[in-house]
Amino acid sequence: MVAAGVLQLPCLFLEPNMRVDFWHPDSVTLVKTGMTVDFRVEADQCSEVERLLQQSGLNYEILIDNLQTVLDRQFDSHVRSAGYQYEKYNNWETIAAWTADIANQNPDLVSRSQIGTTFEGRPMYLLKAVRTYGTETIMTRLLDQLDFYVLPVFNIDGYVYTWTKSRMWRKTRSTNPGTSCIGTDPNRNFNAGWCSVGASRRPCDDTYCGSAPESEKETKALVNFIRNNLSTIKAYLTIHSYSQMLLYPYSYTYDVASNNVELQGGEGGQDDFLIGKMIENEAIKDSQAF
Repeated sequence: MVAAGVLQLPCLFLEPNMRVDFWHPDSVTLVKTGMTVDFRVEADQCSEVERLLQQSGLNYEILIDNLQTVLDRQFDSHVRSAGYQYEKYNNWETIAAWTADIANQNPDLVSRSQIGTTFEGRPMYLLKAVRTYGTETIMTRLLDQLDFYVLPVFNIDGYVYTWTKSRMWRKTRSTNPGTSCIGTDPNRNFNAGWCSVGASRRPCDDTYCGSAPESEKETKALVNFIRNNLSTIKAYLTIHSYSQMLLYPYSYTYDVASNNVELQGGEGGQDDFLIGKMIENEAIKDSQAF
């Protein structure tokens, strides 16, 4: 995995047979002059990519020399203790069992509901936290004022596929008419700047936005929950597994939101700022998220 400064990077990697997986930004269409980008290349193309980078006068750094070794460490199930691990990736069966256990063991604190099913028929479980034991000051104050809903995994089918077939998979597992290419990028399937900059209309691309906004069962289930509770929702967060960035509206344009000052903590007291910062961290979503 490589980080590189950008001069003519889009042109550099649009050569025939050059397979480049952009991680940050996650689409070549979002690359701009002067940007630093992170991307992955197959082992058999590393030497050629380095040659092209050097030939173009670009500074670069190898962030991960052997990505497969890093991926293998995530699946060291043979040395794990039984049950849910908070410092490791867990498979979907373990996560689903954990949601049931935590709700059953703490019925006064947490409840579990199902907001829909995935394309492959898996249940989409939602946890609701309504109060704490009262021993942690900040969380107690937050839960005195707010209910927290947590969707542990949004793209469950894609997540399962990352455990069984391809760890780098990011899309759903739905079929697309007229092509053998599978899945839609759920991040780009919402009806907000749908299929604009950074999205693709080609079903074979990782950033395929789908045949229409909310075409995916997973997206529709989440959006329906949000719409049904819109009058009481104060914030929506999603956590992704890469880039280490704090993003707030709008992700599909460089225009700032109408409440940009508030999002940056420029208004309100310290409590408002704290709650805002906790809430802006982008409920968990994506095939690569946790």
